[in-house]
Amino acid sequence: MVGDPEQPDHGEAEREPADLGQDLAELLARLQTGHVGDPQVDDQEGDGDGEDGVAEEQHPLVLDLLGPGQRPPADGRACHGRSVRVQYSALMTGIHDQARKGFGQAGAVAAYERGRPGYPAEAVAELVRVLGLAPGATVLDLAAGTGKLTRQLLATGAALLAVEPVAAMRERLARILASAPGNASGGPQPWVRVVGGTAEAIPVRDGSLDAVTVGQAFHWFDAPRAVAELHRVLRPGGRLGLIWNVRDESQPSVAAITAILDRHAGDAPRYRDGRWRAALAAADGFTPLSERNFHHLHHLDRASVLDRFASISFIAALPAADRALVLGEIDQVVAADPSLAGQHPTGLPYRTDIYWCERRGDGDDGGAARSA
Repeated sequence: MVGDPEQPDHGEAEREPADLGQDLAELLARLQTGHVGDPQVDDQEGDGDGEDGVAEEQHPLVLDLLGPGQRPPADGRACHGRSVRVQYSALMTGIHDQARKGFGQAGAVAAYERGRPGYPAEAVAELVRVLGLAPGATVLDLAAGTGKLTRQLLATGAALLAVEPVAAMRERLARILASAPGNASGGPQPWVRVVGGTAEAIPVRDGSLDAVTVGQAFHWFDAPRAVAELHRVLRPGGRLGLIWNVRDESQPSVAAITAILDRHAGDAPRYRDGRWRAALAAADGFTPLSERNFHHLHHLDRASVLDRFASISFIAALPAADRALVLGEIDQVVAADPSLAGQHPTGLPYRTDIYWCERRGDGDDGGAARSA
């Protein structure tokens, strides 16, 4: 579940791949080559239990993780050593109205998947390092959307649970995971499940997670409630990682596109206003945020450039005629800038910001986060 991340006002420090160390360099190579395992999907429509989206197979870890609000499937068969996925249907409340309207529009999820960038491998490798994601860890990707970040975390070998409130997003993620290539390296198979839930009502038990990641979404949450939930589900010493791709508005044409978008934003939460920070800053249960920044280009064909902006929640929610006008304005900006229109494919400049903090344990003296 995502909106339109924007650029905050703060300094930045880039990290080069050569600084990552041997282990992270190996991980980086896996991320860059799209290394994934072999997720498998059960029949979602014909499982005979009368509830769409409830898969038949069940991993024991999910049974342990699920809170009282989520019932297991009718048939709890073993996984037979395979990497499978289960998706739960549930009545989701608490989704911001702008996001609900935007991503409920026909074609919005497809535009999101076509037009939104993934995250640069260097940024993901750094997030993996500071969160300690590795085989044996249990990790929740919260507000996972179509799994842009989830898919990049498969290479860690951690047990992944992707929680997403919007059914169309969950369904798209499930289909993508089902068609993922097998693990050609012969290494451990990653494990992932897709589950319905919100940041304000996370469907796992207390202290059951080693880490939580959030991509492009924390600014949408009811932050005080979400922070309380994150504190509940993380074990003491568990870590929270946040990541945003931010359009690089130092380029005049990108700034002009943002000005067009801003006219339609209304009261949609924005990353760049920084209000999302307040609840974390006020939370005694977490250490202060640490931060790193990276730069990258997202290469798209011309149609996918428009998909990128059509996928913004408040643009997707516009009446079709108004949305077409906005996209026409943006197309004119792109066409008039040789640095964009002259590229084939077009390279949209981004900065990627990552943040992380640690859940304090009982009796913690409130000191700074452990050195990453």
